[in-house]
Amino acid sequence: MLALLVVVALPSVGTLLQPSIDRTSRLVALAIRDQRSTAMRTGTMVMVTAATIAPLLPNGTKLELDQLGEPGLLFFPMGTTTGGRLVLAGFDGRRAIEIDWPTGRVRVKMLQ
Repeated sequence: MLALLVVVALPSVGTLLQPSIDRTSRLVALAIRDQRSTAMRTGTMVMVTAATIAPLLPNGTKLELDQLGEPGLLFFPMGTTTGGRLVLAGFDGRRAIEIDWPTGRVRVKMLQ
């Protein structure tokens, strides 16, 4: 009986220890919003690239699509941006982080 319980419960415990894609995408969106705030506060342009996002991703989460452009996403002192989109994939789904170019608004969207 104990062996059956371990076989059934162990995979569930493993997924509980991994950060969810919702939490990860919210943290990445927050980091991007912080860069926008930095640009506005300092009056300088701030760049965000896939390389600056990668360290924020826990094991098992990957950057599936990078549409930040070349050389990356730029935030301007007025809060506007060059805009872009990232797609993150984890064990429990996919999320898009979209950055609107005229407003600098950062949104997280669920993907199928």
